[in-house]
Amino acid sequence: MSNMIILQGITVEEFFKRVEEIVERKINEKIKAEKPVHLMSRKEVAAFFKVSTVTILNWTKEGILPSHRVGSKVYYKSNEIEEVVTKIKKYKRGSYLYS
Repeated sequence: MSNMIILQGITVEEFFKRVEEIVERKINEKIKAEKPVHLMSRKEVAAFFKVSTVTILNWTKEGILPSHRVGSKVYYKSNEIEEVVTKIKKYKRGSYLYS
């Protein structure tokens, strides 16, 4: 049995147009999902949350904020900070923070 596609009720041009639309949509979704990662300093994260750098240090030690060392400096990935904000919002709506 050969591998054949039988199209009924659609022209070949319409088929290729639909495939093209689907591929384009998927590529755009992938591009949007792959935002460039911005490294933030402890001071930038503190300004973002409107708290002190000591609070950011405590949150890091408690595992609330994931951090990354580059040499002797500590940085935070902006996308991971966004994930923490999302978890906090879910928690405030009644879900669990780290589920």
